[in-house]
Amino acid sequence: MKKPRHINIFIAVAIVALMVHAVSMAGNWHVGQSLVCQECHIEHSSESGQPTPGGPFTSLLVKSSINDLCLSCHDGTDPTAPDILLPI
Repeated sequence: MKKPRHINIFIAVAIVALMVHAVSMAGNWHVGQSLVCQECHIEHSSESGQPTPGGPFTSLLVKSSINDLCLSCHDGTDPTAPDILLPI
């Protein structure tokens, strides 16, 4: 017997929702006092009120890609940041 189409759609939506939830969990490390925006973002081409060399920027991230940005702290070199390169 063939499954009704709405069951397949429900299963697909559930899988996507679980994947999005897993990705969004990374943001839980950066809340409250551990949320320091300037560690990831350049705002208005300045840092501490002074012009940042290389600006104005086409992107407000301090690195050229999201992967470079995350790995700038989470590559095992910063003892205060969880290492995402080593297998668990």
